[in-house]
Amino acid sequence: MKDNLWIFGDSYGAYDENWIKDLHLTLGCTPQITNQCGTSLNWAVRNFTNLASQIKRNDRVLFLIPDFNRFDVIDTTYNMQFFHCTSTGFVYNENTLKPPKEVDRAIKKYIRYVHNEVASHLDHLVMCKWLQDRLDYTTKYNCMIHTINNPNVREEMEHIKYINYIPHVEEAIYNMQSAWFEFYNDKGQFREEANFTRQQVLHSPNHWVDKNGWKEFFYRKFGGALNRLSPEPVEFGHYFG
Repeated sequence: MKDNLWIFGDSYGAYDENWIKDLHLTLGCTPQITNQCGTSLNWAVRNFTNLASQIKRNDRVLFLIPDFNRFDVIDTTYNMQFFHCTSTGFVYNENTLKPPKEVDRAIKKYIRYVHNEVASHLDHLVMCKWLQDRLDYTTKYNCMIHTINNPNVREEMEHIKYINYIPHVEEAIYNMQSAWFEFYNDKGQFREEANFTRQQVLHSPNHWVDKNGWKEFFYRKFGGALNRLSPEPVEFGHYFG
C-alpha cells in the first residue's frame, strides 16, 4: 500500500496538477489534498488536527503556510457558511459563494478599524512554531513552505527572536514568483507577454507559472526542502507535460 502525501494550506496546492502532481508521482504516494482558496493558517491547522489521527508515521505532509493577514468568518445567519478573508477584503468559501452584503460590509470594517497586522503576524509565527513541532511528532517526512509572505517579514520586531521559528525555506512562493518575473523582464524578452502571464498566474491551478524556466527556478529554490518528504534524495520536475 502506498504512503499518503497529505497537503494542507491554501490555493497554491489545491489541485492535483503541475508541481503537486509531480510531487506525489515522484514520491510514489497517494495524494490527500485538503486545501482551499483563501484559507488562513488557523483553518488549515484545524484541518490538520481533525485528520492527524489518520496520518501514519511514514506518510508525508506538505503544509503550505498562508498569508499571516488571513482570517475566517462563520456567518451563522446563512446556514453556517464559512468564509475565508484576506487583508484586502476578498472573501471565498468552498462553494465559491459570496457573502451577504451586510457580512461583506462587516468584514471590511473589521479589516479597517480592528484588524491588527503586527498582532496577526505574532500569532502566525507562534502557530508556525507549534505546527513545526507537531509535524515532527506526527511524521518524520514533513515540509512547511510559505506561499505569500516571507516568514520573517517583520524580523525587525524584537519579540520574534523569542519564538525561535526557523522556516524550512526562507522565501515564500509568491516572492520567488515576483523575483522570477523581474528577472524575466530584465532580460528584455517578451516583456508584454510576461506581464500578461503574471496576471494569468492568479487564475492558474496552484498559481503555477506555465513558462519555460520557472520550473527549474522553482525547484532550485524549493527542491531541497521538498526532499524532506522523501526517505532518499530525489529529483523533482519529471512529471510535467
